[in-house]
Amino acid sequence: MKYVKEILRGLLIGVAGIVPGVSGGTLAVSMGVYDQIIGAVSHLFRKPGQSVRTLFPYGVGMLVGIGGLAFVIETL
Repeated sequence: MKYVKEILRGLLIGVAGIVPGVSGGTLAVSMGVYDQIIGAVSHLFRKPGQSVRTLFPYGVGMLVGIGGLAFVIETL
């Protein structure tokens, strides 16, 4: 269930990357995951397993959010 919430948060961050005037970083801060993501990125080579486990659900959500909204915008 934890990973589903993280994927949904990543999806919102990805959608914010496409919407003009909305920052994905701002949404990450408002959802309280910015520090966790930055910590995982900065320790990617020191703690690769833990960092990948942290970043993977957000990355999947971001890709789905960007791809999904881009498809919707193109269709509209």
